[in-house]
Amino acid sequence: MKGKNKISFIGIVLLGNSINANADVPHIIRFAPPPYSTNIIKSVSLKVTFDVDMDEATINENSFVVYGSQTGWHPGTITYDDSTRTVTYDPDFNFKEGEWVIATLTSDIEDIDGNRIWGYVWNFSIGVAGGAGVFGPDTEYNTCEGPRSVTCADFDNDGNLDLAVGHRFSDSMVVFRNPGNGIFEKDSVYATMGSYTERCPLKSGDIDRDEDIDLIFQADTSHLSVFPNIGSGIFGSLLQYSIDKTFLRHIYINDFNGDGYLDVVASDYDKFFVFFNDGSGNFDNWVDYYIEPSIIPISGGDFDGDGDIDLVTVTMWGTDEVRVRIFINQGD
Repeated sequence: MKGKNKISFIGIVLLGNSINANADVPHIIRFAPPPYSTNIIKSVSLKVTFDVDMDEATINENSFVVYGSQTGWHPGTITYDDSTRTVTYDPDFNFKEGEWVIATLTSDIEDIDGNRIWGYVWNFSIGVAGGAGVFGPDTEYNTCEGPRSVTCADFDNDGNLDLAVGHRFSDSMVVFRNPGNGIFEKDSVYATMGSYTERCPLKSGDIDRDEDIDLIFQADTSHLSVFPNIGSGIFGSLLQYSIDKTFLRHIYINDFNGDGYLDVVASDYDKFFVFFNDGSGNFDNWVDYYIEPSIIPISGGDFDGDGDIDLVTVTMWGTDEVRVRIFINQGD
């Protein structure tokens, strides 16, 4: 489904449909780690406490989903303590130092009376082991013509962060592998099959929830493009999702509809797109929002503390009118 939502006013605007309060909905009374907490240990277990007795059978890896921004989906062991009404999620492997964690509780979770929770998404960041913030001399690596963007993640699941670089003039993406010593090796060059756009936005995330990090970018002006990681840091055939002709400037990844799968938001000069993940890493379902004047960057977070991810853009018209605009996510 594709649609166009006209937005003609400045300030806080709304995405989606509003949700009516329901006294029978189970409520979350405590998170650990708390939303937007920092310096969390990489071996952290996630805990959620409810205000009523929950149906343990509805709490599983499809309804409690955890991603690391650099390590992908983290399967784990889920337990429920009915004496404290607390769910504990123990990931099967550690997060990486400094990475961002996205956790989703979907609306498939029920209490013992069959009442469903509202879907809830929260984020926090993993701490680092040290460092003084002082950097030594740089090391240069040759790549293809016209590098415009870079992202880092553990593409081959060896515990080391690798690099992917997007290029404008050579219409290519290059992967550099890290063998573990921080000295990168140029591994593979992938054709992006189009006239790569000026900014060449390139982001990474485990969009098909298979424990491998995929790549999201714009290969040409009429598509959102995905290179799926098919294992061991090898990327499969390019997937293309048609959109109106546009030049995407920025890409932001999070779970915007609380279904446990990573979605994509991408901004252009006068609009932004929300691409909804169908659960298999496909983005045929999208909506665009038109804004005047032009959008520059886009990012997000749970600004109103209601458990879903809102958006923020900066817009400008010439040099006289520059504004920050918040878009509040109204849920399902």
